Amino acid sequence: MLRAAVAGLLPAPVAQRRKLGFATPARVWLRGDIGDWAHELLSRSAAGAHLDLAYARSLLVAHQRGEADHSRKVWTVLMFCLWHAIFVERSIDPFAGTARPVPVAGAAR
Repeated sequence: MLRAAVAGLLPAPVAQRRKLGFATPARVWLRGDIGDWAHELLSRSAAGAHLDLAYARSLLVAHQRGEADHSRKVWTVLMFCLWHAIFVERSIDPFAGTARPVPVAGAAR
């Protein structure tokens, strides 16, 4: 439906191309401030029953030292640990300390 809606607005090669993912700068993030958060999440996660968190921590350390780019592997594990903390452990409230959505004028309620 979206392709049909933009058919006259975009060039055909753009409107008809396959879906593309989008990259995040996880490689850089994990070497910066998010690295501390990553260590904390891996150290307190109860997802160790499903994953080898010691190995994940070793990948994070190697990544931060610049020995290898393990960002994709580490990021995947972090997102699983975050999901696990929110939905299984219920140890993280994803809405704590965040602003509530702002209603859009004219939107149905």
